[in-house]
Amino acid sequence: MKDHNDNEYKDEENKLDINDEDVIENYDLENDFEPEDEIRLDENDSEFEFEPRDESKYRSLKKSRRDKSHYHNVRKELNEYLDSILKNYPENIREDKILSMNKLADKFDVSKPFVIDFLNNYIKLRYTKQEMMRIKKDLWPQGSLVNKIKREKFYQILPECIENYPNDISKIPSLQDFADMINVERNTITNWIKKYLLREFGSEESAIRFKEIWTNRQGGQNVRLKYEKLKTFIRNRRGTLLTSKEQFDSMKFPSQQHIDIVCEENHTFSPQILHILYHNQWCPTCKEYFCQKITRLYMEAIFDAEFPETSLKNAYGLSTEEGGQLRWDGYNNKVSMKGEIFKISFEYDGLQHDRWPNWIHKSWEDFKKQQENDQKKNVIAGLSDYNTVVIRLKEINGFNKKTINMFQTEILKQFYEQTGIKYPFDYDLDYDPFTNSLKLKKGGLDNFLG
Repeated sequence: MKDHNDNEYKDEENKLDINDEDVIENYDLENDFEPEDEIRLDENDSEFEFEPRDESKYRSLKKSRRDKSHYHNVRKELNEYLDSILKNYPENIREDKILSMNKLADKFDVSKPFVIDFLNNYIKLRYTKQEMMRIKKDLWPQGSLVNKIKREKFYQILPECIENYPNDISKIPSLQDFADMINVERNTITNWIKKYLLREFGSEESAIRFKEIWTNRQGGQNVRLKYEKLKTFIRNRRGTLLTSKEQFDSMKFPSQQHIDIVCEENHTFSPQILHILYHNQWCPTCKEYFCQKITRLYMEAIFDAEFPETSLKNAYGLSTEEGGQLRWDGYNNKVSMKGEIFKISFEYDGLQHDRWPNWIHKSWEDFKKQQENDQKKNVIAGLSDYNTVVIRLKEINGFNKKTINMFQTEILKQFYEQTGIKYPFDYDLDYDPFTNSLKLKKGGLDNFLG
Protein backbone atom coordinates (compact mmCIF):
# COMPACT_ATOMS: atom_id res chain seq x y z
CA MET A 1 0.00 0.00 0.00
CA LYS A 2 1.11 3.56 -0.63
CA ASP A 3 2.77 5.58 2.09
CA HIS A 4 0.12 7.99 3.29
CA ASN A 5 -2.42 8.37 6.05
CA ASP A 6 -5.14 5.71 5.91
CA ASN A 7 -7.64 8.35 7.05
CA GLU A 8 -6.65 10.85 4.39
CA TYR A 9 -9.82 10.51 2.32
CA LYS A 10 -12.03 10.63 5.39
CA ASP A 11 -10.27 13.69 6.82
CA GLU A 12 -10.63 15.55 3.56
CA GLU A 13 -14.30 14.75 3.30
CA ASN A 14 -15.09 15.68 6.90
CA LYS A 15 -12.98 18.85 7.08
CA LEU A 16 -13.44 20.21 3.57
CA ASP A 17 -13.81 23.97 3.77
CA ILE A 18 -14.74 25.52 0.46
CA ASN A 19 -14.35 29.29 0.46
CA ASP A 20 -14.60 29.83 -3.30
CA GLU A 21 -17.64 31.84 -4.26
CA ASP A 22 -18.05 29.73 -7.35
CA VAL A 23 -20.50 26.88 -7.12
CA ILE A 24 -18.60 23.65 -6.64
CA GLU A 25 -19.98 20.18 -7.17
CA ASN A 26 -19.54 18.66 -3.73
CA TYR A 27 -17.42 15.54 -3.82
CA ASP A 28 -17.48 15.01 -7.52
CA LEU A 29 -15.79 11.65 -8.19
CA GLU A 30 -12.99 13.51 -9.95
CA ASN A 31 -12.20 15.39 -6.67
CA ASP A 32 -9.39 17.25 -8.40
CA PHE A 33 -8.02 19.61 -5.76
CA GLU A 34 -8.78 20.33 -2.15
CA PRO A 35 -8.78 23.84 -0.67
CA GLU A 36 -6.40 22.73 2.10
CA ASP A 37 -3.80 22.02 -0.55
CA GLU A 38 -4.19 25.16 -2.61
CA ILE A 39 -1.15 27.17 -3.59
CA ARG A 40 -0.89 30.07 -1.16
CA LEU A 41 0.85 33.41 -1.79
CA ASP A 42 1.31 36.05 0.87
CA GLU A 43 0.90 39.56 -0.49
CA ASN A 44 4.11 40.68 1.21
CA ASP A 45 6.18 37.71 0.16
CA SER A 46 7.51 36.87 -3.26
CA GLU A 47 7.87 33.22 -2.37
CA PHE A 48 5.21 30.91 -3.72
CA GLU A 49 4.46 27.86 -1.68
CA PHE A 50 2.27 24.79 -1.52
CA GLU A 51 1.20 24.12 2.06
CA PRO A 52 0.34 20.46 2.72
CA ARG A 53 -2.46 20.03 5.22
CA ASP A 54 -1.14 19.20 8.71
CA GLU A 55 2.20 17.82 7.54
CA SER A 56 3.25 16.83 11.08
CA LYS A 57 0.77 13.99 11.29
CA TYR A 58 2.29 12.39 8.21
CA ARG A 59 5.75 12.46 9.75
CA SER A 60 4.48 10.62 12.78
CA LEU A 61 3.16 7.73 10.74
CA LYS A 62 4.99 4.45 10.62
CA LYS A 63 6.85 4.51 7.32
CA SER A 64 6.84 1.57 4.96
CA ARG A 65 10.21 0.17 3.98
CA ARG A 66 11.10 1.43 0.58
CA ASP A 67 13.97 1.14 -1.75
CA LYS A 68 15.57 4.54 -2.34
CA SER A 69 15.48 3.94 -6.06
CA HIS A 70 11.67 4.08 -5.90
CA TYR A 71 11.69 7.74 -4.87
CA HIS A 72 14.45 8.51 -7.34
CA ASN A 73 12.32 7.05 -10.13
CA VAL A 74 9.20 8.84 -8.91
CA ARG A 75 10.97 12.22 -8.94
CA LYS A 76 12.11 11.53 -12.47
CA GLU A 77 8.64 10.51 -13.62
CA LEU A 78 6.96 13.45 -11.87
CA ASN A 79 9.43 15.80 -13.49
CA GLU A 80 8.66 14.33 -16.92
CA TYR A 81 4.93 14.53 -16.26
CA LEU A 82 5.05 18.21 -15.25
CA ASP A 83 7.34 19.00 -18.19
CA SER A 84 4.77 17.49 -20.55
CA ILE A 85 1.86 19.33 -18.92
CA LEU A 86 3.53 22.74 -18.72
CA LYS A 87 5.73 22.53 -21.82
CA ASN A 88 3.63 24.97 -23.86
CA TYR A 89 1.74 26.61 -21.00
CA PRO A 90 -0.61 28.43 -21.28
CA GLU A 91 -1.28 27.22 -24.84
CA ASN A 92 -2.29 23.65 -25.69
CA ILE A 93 -3.13 22.53 -22.16
CA ARG A 94 -4.84 19.12 -22.09
CA GLU A 95 -7.28 19.30 -19.16
CA ASP A 96 -7.86 15.55 -19.34
CA LYS A 97 -4.16 14.97 -18.59
CA ILE A 98 -4.11 17.10 -15.43
CA LEU A 99 -4.29 14.90 -12.33
CA SER A 100 -5.18 15.95 -8.80
CA MET A 101 -2.74 15.61 -5.91
CA ASN A 102 -4.58 12.50 -4.74
CA LYS A 103 -4.43 10.91 -8.16
CA LEU A 104 -0.75 11.70 -8.63
CA ALA A 105 -0.04 10.10 -5.23
CA ASP A 106 -1.98 7.01 -6.30
CA LYS A 107 -0.34 6.88 -9.71
CA PHE A 108 3.22 7.00 -8.37
CA ASP A 109 2.52 5.14 -5.10
CA VAL A 110 3.79 7.91 -2.81
CA SER A 111 2.19 10.14 -0.19
CA LYS A 112 0.22 13.23 -1.10
CA PRO A 113 2.59 15.56 0.82
CA PHE A 114 5.47 14.16 -1.25
CA VAL A 115 3.66 15.20 -4.44
CA ILE A 116 2.82 18.66 -3.05
CA ASP A 117 6.41 19.31 -1.97
CA PHE A 118 7.76 18.18 -5.32
CA LEU A 119 5.33 20.38 -7.24
CA ASN A 120 6.15 23.31 -4.96
CA ASN A 121 9.88 23.00 -5.71
CA TYR A 122 9.30 22.42 -9.42
CA ILE A 123 7.28 25.62 -9.81
CA LYS A 124 9.62 27.77 -7.70
CA LEU A 125 12.57 26.88 -9.92
CA ARG A 126 10.86 27.63 -13.23
CA TYR A 127 8.25 30.37 -12.96
CA THR A 128 7.75 33.96 -11.89
CA LYS A 129 5.36 35.01 -9.17
CA GLN A 130 2.71 36.07 -11.70
CA GLU A 131 3.05 32.83 -13.65
CA MET A 132 2.74 30.80 -10.45
CA MET A 133 -0.57 32.42 -9.57
CA ARG A 134 -1.89 31.79 -13.04
CA ILE A 135 -0.82 28.13 -12.97
CA LYS A 136 -2.60 27.67 -9.67
CA LYS A 137 -5.79 29.23 -10.98
CA ASP A 138 -5.78 27.40 -14.31
CA LEU A 139 -4.49 23.92 -13.47
CA TRP A 140 -5.09 23.27 -9.78
CA PRO A 141 -7.99 25.55 -8.87
CA GLN A 142 -9.92 25.53 -5.65
CA GLY A 143 -12.55 22.83 -6.17
CA SER A 144 -12.96 20.35 -8.97
CA LEU A 145 -11.16 21.07 -12.23
CA VAL A 146 -13.72 19.02 -14.12
CA ASN A 147 -16.50 21.12 -12.61
CA LYS A 148 -14.63 24.31 -13.53
CA ILE A 149 -14.50 23.15 -17.14
CA LYS A 150 -18.22 22.34 -17.11
CA ARG A 151 -19.03 25.79 -15.73
CA GLU A 152 -16.93 27.58 -18.33
CA LYS A 153 -18.50 25.63 -21.20
CA PHE A 154 -21.96 26.25 -19.77
CA TYR A 155 -21.28 29.98 -19.74
CA GLN A 156 -20.31 29.73 -23.41
CA ILE A 157 -23.72 28.39 -24.44
CA LEU A 158 -25.95 30.20 -21.94
CA PRO A 159 -25.88 33.66 -23.64
CA GLU A 160 -27.21 32.20 -26.90
CA CYS A 161 -30.06 30.54 -24.99
CA ILE A 162 -30.88 33.79 -23.16
CA GLU A 163 -31.28 35.56 -26.52
CA ASN A 164 -34.63 33.76 -26.88
CA TYR A 165 -35.99 35.95 -24.06
CA PRO A 166 -38.64 37.33 -24.12
CA ASN A 167 -39.98 36.34 -27.56
CA ASP A 168 -39.47 32.56 -27.48
CA ILE A 169 -38.87 31.43 -23.90
CA SER A 170 -39.95 27.88 -24.73
CA LYS A 171 -36.67 27.38 -26.61
CA ILE A 172 -34.66 27.95 -23.43
CA PRO A 173 -33.95 24.63 -21.66
CA SER A 174 -35.40 24.13 -18.19
CA LEU A 175 -33.13 24.01 -15.15
CA GLN A 176 -33.36 20.23 -15.03
CA ASP A 177 -32.70 19.91 -18.77
CA PHE A 178 -29.52 21.96 -18.34
CA ALA A 179 -28.51 19.84 -15.34
CA ASP A 180 -29.04 16.60 -17.28
CA MET A 181 -27.13 17.86 -20.31
CA ILE A 182 -24.09 18.97 -18.32
CA ASN A 183 -24.28 16.27 -15.63
CA VAL A 184 -24.36 18.50 -12.57
CA GLU A 185 -26.92 19.07 -9.84
CA ARG A 186 -29.97 21.21 -10.59
CA ASN A 187 -29.06 23.56 -7.73
CA THR A 188 -25.64 24.08 -9.32
CA ILE A 189 -27.23 25.15 -12.61
CA THR A 190 -29.54 27.51 -10.72
CA ASN A 191 -26.58 29.18 -8.98
CA TRP A 192 -24.57 29.46 -12.20
CA ILE A 193 -27.48 31.08 -14.03
CA LYS A 194 -28.24 33.54 -11.22
CA LYS A 195 -24.59 34.62 -11.04
CA TYR A 196 -24.47 35.09 -14.80
CA LEU A 197 -27.68 37.13 -14.87
CA LEU A 198 -26.57 39.26 -11.92
CA ARG A 199 -23.26 40.02 -13.60
CA GLU A 200 -24.85 40.89 -16.94
CA PHE A 201 -28.07 42.66 -15.95
CA GLY A 202 -27.87 43.76 -12.33
CA SER A 203 -29.94 42.63 -9.36
CA GLU A 204 -33.39 43.91 -10.37
CA GLU A 205 -33.34 42.90 -14.05
CA SER A 206 -31.70 39.52 -13.32
CA ALA A 207 -34.43 38.65 -10.80
CA ILE A 208 -37.14 39.51 -13.35
CA ARG A 209 -35.50 37.45 -16.10
CA PHE A 210 -34.98 34.40 -13.91
CA LYS A 211 -38.58 34.54 -12.71
CA GLU A 212 -40.06 34.91 -16.20
CA ILE A 213 -37.79 32.35 -17.88
CA TRP A 214 -37.72 29.61 -15.26
CA THR A 215 -39.89 30.21 -12.19
CA ASN A 216 -43.11 31.15 -14.01
CA ARG A 217 -42.65 28.42 -16.61
CA GLN A 218 -43.04 25.75 -13.95
CA GLY A 219 -46.76 26.51 -13.97
CA GLY A 220 -47.09 26.18 -17.74
CA GLN A 221 -48.80 23.04 -19.02
CA ASN A 222 -46.09 22.38 -21.61
CA VAL A 223 -43.21 22.27 -19.16
CA ARG A 224 -44.74 21.46 -15.78
CA LEU A 225 -44.23 18.10 -14.15
CA LYS A 226 -46.90 15.60 -15.14
CA TYR A 227 -48.87 13.73 -12.48
CA GLU A 228 -48.29 10.33 -14.14
CA LYS A 229 -44.53 10.87 -14.24
CA LEU A 230 -44.51 11.76 -10.55
CA LYS A 231 -46.67 8.73 -9.76
CA THR A 232 -44.30 6.44 -11.70
CA PHE A 233 -41.29 7.96 -9.97
CA ILE A 234 -42.79 7.22 -6.55
CA ARG A 235 -43.88 3.72 -7.59
CA ASN A 236 -40.29 2.96 -8.69
CA ARG A 237 -39.24 3.69 -5.13
CA ARG A 238 -41.92 1.30 -3.91
CA GLY A 239 -44.12 4.03 -2.55
CA THR A 240 -47.70 5.13 -3.23
CA LEU A 241 -48.76 8.67 -4.07
CA LEU A 242 -51.74 9.64 -1.89
CA THR A 243 -52.23 13.13 -3.34
CA SER A 244 -54.95 13.01 -6.01
CA LYS A 245 -54.58 14.20 -9.60
CA GLU A 246 -57.13 16.94 -8.93
CA GLN A 247 -55.10 18.24 -5.99
CA PHE A 248 -51.89 18.06 -8.03
CA ASP A 249 -53.35 19.84 -11.07
CA SER A 250 -54.54 22.68 -8.85
CA MET A 251 -50.97 23.44 -7.74
CA LYS A 252 -49.62 26.56 -9.46
CA PHE A 253 -45.95 25.58 -9.09
CA PRO A 254 -45.95 21.82 -8.37
CA SER A 255 -42.26 21.34 -7.64
CA GLN A 256 -42.53 23.80 -4.74
CA GLN A 257 -45.54 22.04 -3.18
CA HIS A 258 -45.85 19.21 -0.66
CA ILE A 259 -47.52 15.89 -1.44
CA ASP A 260 -48.56 12.90 0.65
CA ILE A 261 -46.78 9.57 0.16
CA VAL A 262 -46.89 6.22 1.90
CA CYS A 263 -43.68 4.14 1.69
CA GLU A 264 -43.46 0.36 1.35
CA GLU A 265 -43.15 0.08 5.15
CA ASN A 266 -46.50 1.90 5.48
CA HIS A 267 -44.98 5.13 6.83
CA THR A 268 -46.80 8.29 5.69
CA PHE A 269 -44.77 11.45 5.02
CA SER A 270 -45.26 14.77 3.19
CA PRO A 271 -42.15 15.92 1.30
CA GLN A 272 -41.74 18.83 -1.06
CA ILE A 273 -41.83 17.50 -4.63
CA LEU A 274 -38.57 19.26 -5.43
CA HIS A 275 -36.77 17.36 -2.69
CA ILE A 276 -37.83 13.85 -3.67
CA LEU A 277 -37.11 14.46 -7.36
CA TYR A 278 -33.75 16.19 -7.14
CA HIS A 279 -32.34 15.65 -3.64
CA ASN A 280 -33.05 11.94 -3.03
CA GLN A 281 -35.26 12.74 -0.04
CA TRP A 282 -37.51 9.89 1.00
CA CYS A 283 -39.28 8.53 4.05
CA PRO A 284 -37.41 9.90 7.10
CA THR A 285 -38.23 6.72 9.01
CA CYS A 286 -36.73 4.57 6.27
CA LYS A 287 -33.81 6.77 5.19
CA GLU A 288 -31.21 4.37 6.59
CA TYR A 289 -32.73 1.54 4.57
CA PHE A 290 -32.49 3.69 1.46
CA CYS A 291 -28.75 4.22 1.94
CA GLN A 292 -28.34 0.53 2.70
CA LYS A 293 -30.12 -0.28 -0.56
CA ILE A 294 -27.87 2.12 -2.50
CA THR A 295 -24.80 0.54 -0.90
CA ARG A 296 -26.04 -2.88 -2.03
CA LEU A 297 -26.56 -1.60 -5.61
CA TYR A 298 -22.97 -0.34 -5.73
CA MET A 299 -21.54 -3.49 -4.13
CA GLU A 300 -23.35 -5.75 -6.60
CA ALA A 301 -22.34 -3.62 -9.59
CA ILE A 302 -18.69 -3.35 -8.56
CA PHE A 303 -18.11 -6.97 -7.55
CA ASP A 304 -20.58 -8.53 -10.02
CA ALA A 305 -22.16 -10.62 -7.26
CA GLU A 306 -25.27 -10.61 -5.11
CA PHE A 307 -25.04 -9.38 -1.50
CA PRO A 308 -28.14 -10.55 0.40
CA GLU A 309 -28.65 -9.79 4.08
CA THR A 310 -27.08 -12.74 5.91
CA SER A 311 -26.84 -13.87 9.53
CA LEU A 312 -23.43 -14.84 10.88
CA LYS A 313 -24.93 -18.26 11.58
CA ASN A 314 -25.56 -18.78 7.87
CA ALA A 315 -22.30 -17.12 6.87
CA TYR A 316 -19.98 -18.99 9.26
CA GLY A 317 -22.06 -21.61 11.06
CA LEU A 318 -21.82 -19.79 14.41
CA SER A 319 -24.08 -20.55 17.35
CA THR A 320 -26.12 -17.84 19.07
CA GLU A 321 -23.60 -17.73 21.91
CA GLU A 322 -20.81 -17.15 19.37
CA GLY A 323 -22.69 -14.32 17.62
CA GLY A 324 -24.67 -16.28 15.05
CA GLN A 325 -27.75 -14.07 15.56
CA LEU A 326 -25.86 -10.99 14.31
CA ARG A 327 -26.35 -10.04 10.66
CA TRP A 328 -24.41 -8.52 7.80
CA ASP A 329 -26.38 -6.02 5.71
CA GLY A 330 -24.92 -7.88 2.74
CA TYR A 331 -22.58 -10.86 2.33
CA ASN A 332 -21.04 -13.05 -0.38
CA ASN A 333 -18.40 -15.72 0.24
CA LYS A 334 -17.48 -16.41 -3.39
CA VAL A 335 -16.33 -13.16 -4.97
CA SER A 336 -13.74 -14.10 -7.59
CA MET A 337 -10.92 -11.75 -8.49
CA LYS A 338 -7.48 -12.25 -10.03
CA GLY A 339 -7.56 -15.97 -9.34
CA GLU A 340 -8.56 -15.52 -5.69
CA ILE A 341 -11.86 -16.07 -3.88
CA PHE A 342 -12.88 -13.44 -1.31
CA LYS A 343 -15.47 -13.34 1.43
CA ILE A 344 -16.91 -9.81 1.37
CA SER A 345 -19.57 -8.21 3.57
CA PHE A 346 -20.94 -4.70 3.77
CA GLU A 347 -22.58 -2.61 6.46
CA TYR A 348 -24.31 0.75 6.26
CA ASP A 349 -24.29 2.37 9.71
CA GLY A 350 -26.83 5.11 10.39
CA LEU A 351 -26.16 7.73 13.05
CA GLN A 352 -27.61 5.49 15.78
CA HIS A 353 -24.48 3.33 15.52
CA ASP A 354 -22.27 6.23 16.63
CA ARG A 355 -24.36 8.93 18.31
CA TRP A 356 -26.38 9.01 21.51
CA PRO A 357 -29.18 9.96 21.99
CA ASN A 358 -30.82 8.72 18.79
CA TRP A 359 -34.24 7.69 17.49
CA ILE A 360 -33.57 3.92 17.69
CA HIS A 361 -32.14 3.18 21.13
CA LYS A 362 -34.29 3.77 24.19
CA SER A 363 -31.38 3.73 26.65
CA TRP A 364 -27.62 4.20 26.91
CA GLU A 365 -27.31 0.47 27.54
CA ASP A 366 -29.07 -0.31 24.23
CA PHE A 367 -26.72 2.08 22.42
CA LYS A 368 -23.60 0.50 23.95
CA LYS A 369 -24.91 -2.96 23.04
CA GLN A 370 -25.22 -1.80 19.42
CA GLN A 371 -21.58 -0.69 19.41
CA GLU A 372 -20.45 -3.94 21.03
CA ASN A 373 -22.28 -5.95 18.36
CA ASP A 374 -20.66 -3.90 15.58
CA GLN A 375 -17.23 -4.49 17.10
CA LYS A 376 -17.95 -8.19 17.59
CA LYS A 377 -18.76 -8.58 13.89
CA ASN A 378 -15.49 -6.88 12.99
CA VAL A 379 -13.55 -9.23 15.28
CA ILE A 380 -15.25 -12.32 13.86
CA ALA A 381 -14.60 -11.15 10.29
CA GLY A 382 -10.90 -10.80 11.10
CA LEU A 383 -10.48 -14.36 12.40
CA SER A 384 -8.40 -16.57 10.13
CA ASP A 385 -11.22 -19.09 9.75
CA TYR A 386 -13.56 -16.44 8.31
CA ASN A 387 -11.20 -13.75 6.92
CA THR A 388 -13.90 -11.44 5.57
CA VAL A 389 -13.38 -8.07 3.88
CA VAL A 390 -15.80 -5.69 5.62
CA ILE A 391 -16.93 -2.62 3.69
CA ARG A 392 -18.50 -0.27 6.24
CA LEU A 393 -20.03 3.07 5.24
CA LYS A 394 -21.02 5.31 8.16
CA GLU A 395 -23.46 8.20 8.09
CA ILE A 396 -21.42 10.00 10.73
CA ASN A 397 -18.53 10.13 8.22
CA GLY A 398 -20.66 11.90 5.63
CA PHE A 399 -22.15 8.96 3.74
CA ASN A 400 -25.85 9.74 3.47
CA LYS A 401 -28.64 10.22 0.95
CA LYS A 402 -27.11 13.52 -0.23
CA THR A 403 -23.69 11.98 -0.97
CA ILE A 404 -24.63 8.60 -2.45
CA ASN A 405 -22.46 9.21 -5.51
CA MET A 406 -19.44 9.06 -3.18
CA PHE A 407 -20.26 5.47 -2.23
CA GLN A 408 -18.44 3.90 -5.18
CA THR A 409 -15.13 5.60 -4.42
CA GLU A 410 -15.33 4.69 -0.72
CA ILE A 411 -16.10 1.02 -1.42
CA LEU A 412 -13.11 0.68 -3.75
CA LYS A 413 -10.89 2.55 -1.28
CA GLN A 414 -11.82 0.30 1.64
CA PHE A 415 -11.32 -2.83 -0.46
CA TYR A 416 -7.84 -1.63 -1.43
CA GLU A 417 -6.94 -0.78 2.17
CA GLN A 418 -7.84 -4.28 3.35
CA THR A 419 -6.48 -6.33 0.45
CA GLY A 420 -3.81 -4.22 -1.25
CA ILE A 421 -5.64 -4.85 -4.54
CA LYS A 422 -6.76 -1.98 -6.73
CA TYR A 423 -9.98 -3.48 -8.01
CA PRO A 424 -10.19 -3.12 -11.81
CA PHE A 425 -13.52 -1.30 -12.02
CA ASP A 426 -13.36 1.44 -14.62
CA TYR A 427 -16.92 2.78 -14.67
CA ASP A 428 -18.31 5.82 -12.85
CA LEU A 429 -21.84 5.02 -11.72
CA ASP A 430 -24.59 7.38 -10.58
CA TYR A 431 -27.85 6.55 -8.87
CA ASP A 432 -30.87 7.38 -11.02
CA PRO A 433 -33.95 7.91 -8.82
CA PHE A 434 -36.29 7.79 -11.82
CA THR A 435 -35.37 4.15 -12.54
CA ASN A 436 -34.25 3.28 -9.01
CA SER A 437 -31.00 1.86 -10.40
CA LEU A 438 -27.38 2.72 -11.19
CA LYS A 439 -26.36 4.09 -14.56
CA LEU A 440 -23.12 5.13 -16.21
CA LYS A 441 -22.25 8.74 -15.44
CA LYS A 442 -23.41 10.80 -18.37
CA GLY A 443 -21.07 12.74 -20.62
CA GLY A 444 -23.79 14.75 -22.30
CA LEU A 445 -22.03 18.10 -22.51
CA ASP A 446 -20.13 17.37 -25.72
CA ASN A 447 -23.30 16.08 -27.38
CA PHE A 448 -25.18 19.16 -26.21
CA LEU A 449 -22.52 21.47 -27.62
CA GLY A 450 -22.71 19.61 -30.93
